[in-house]
Amino acid sequence: MHYTANSTYHANLEVISSTLPINASSTPSLFAKISVGHALGDTAYGLALCRGDANASVCNACLTAAFQDAQNVCKLQKDTTVYYESCLLRFSDDDFLRPSNGTGDGSFQFIMWNTEDITEPLLPGWDPSNQDRIVAITGVITRLLNQTADQAAHNSSRRYATSMVEVSSTLMTIYSLAQCTPDLTPTECWECLQYISQQMMSEFGGQKGGRYVIVRCNIRYEVYQFYQGESKEHIASPPIAVPPTTPAVPPTPTTVPSLKQHNNFGLAKIFSKNDIEGSTQRIAGTYGYIAPEYASKGLFSIKSDVFSFGVLTLEIINGNRASSSHGYGDFINLLGYAWQLWKDGLWLQLLDATLATDPHTLEMMRYINIALLCVQENAADRPTMSDVVAMLNSESMTLPEPKHPAYFHIRVTQDDASMVDESSVVTESAQHSR
Repeated sequence: MHYTANSTYHANLEVISSTLPINASSTPSLFAKISVGHALGDTAYGLALCRGDANASVCNACLTAAFQDAQNVCKLQKDTTVYYESCLLRFSDDDFLRPSNGTGDGSFQFIMWNTEDITEPLLPGWDPSNQDRIVAITGVITRLLNQTADQAAHNSSRRYATSMVEVSSTLMTIYSLAQCTPDLTPTECWECLQYISQQMMSEFGGQKGGRYVIVRCNIRYEVYQFYQGESKEHIASPPIAVPPTTPAVPPTPTTVPSLKQHNNFGLAKIFSKNDIEGSTQRIAGTYGYIAPEYASKGLFSIKSDVFSFGVLTLEIINGNRASSSHGYGDFINLLGYAWQLWKDGLWLQLLDATLATDPHTLEMMRYINIALLCVQENAADRPTMSDVVAMLNSESMTLPEPKHPAYFHIRVTQDDASMVDESSVVTESAQHSR
């Protein structure tokens, strides 16, 4: 709808354009709203908000330019919204100033994506056509935006927060910003930010950055710092004097000529320096942790402990024992549950709640992949412990897809998980490497 030049509405709008930039830039919150007039159709309503890292002069200049451009580009339009880098402005003959109109009807929204996608130098192993990779980085960015929104809504009277997360010390850092108009309550601000972040991430396709703005709130992320000052919230800080590839589940691998002992949940066996595999007629170990070929045929090898390592890694990642029941799909134990989630691209659901907010989510994805390789049913398919160490220490190494794990089709109950036999071996044979 248009207004007429020199009309009452025009005069009221002129008052707003001269006072709103000054009012907003002179307050600590860099926010102001105003209404001028009383008659229906002639009353002008205005709202201005500058970005939380702007100073007073930048705020004033941005809003002044916004008014000028609005009246030039959207000439004689009664309802106009302007989004700039450092400020936003809206004026209208409709009373939109009530905070209950937080998300509005979506008419005045602005979404902009970085024109570049996340690429190999930033994220080794990244493949924009790989849905698992998209899911992984989506999870990282979503958690970052959620935590930034929470800080803005609940820990800032200005309703403004910035955050950063390191995907890994050797990979990229993602920066985020969230802001609401300060007249919103914490709940209103949170709901507004949740609305726009969900809208934005529903369209995410691997871009380096994105911005979603509506009048009452806005949110943004980039792979570079786009705001002034330090991040208010460090979702993750780089570890001091720790190699960047240090895994969250650090293994302590030993070579074959050592005593392998897993207390009451694995296989204790002494190998001579040349032994690589053998067999026994008396089984000692715990179902669910011991390798399937050992449990069924008494065959043990250097791959036996690899299997146990994989089980323990999955337990740490999931926060539950291998004997715990999991009702997902057709699989009810931890190994089958983890494998099915992996195949369905839902591996994030495997993470324990304490790890779900961990910034190194892509590393967790790699650890799950490695663990599933370790628990494959066929011993020949499993990596050696040396292979495992190489996988953990090289994020650029391409990992194969795991085949189905052992015990994936059976339930391992707590009773079954008791020790089978801890007595000494009656007879055994060993094969030696040459």
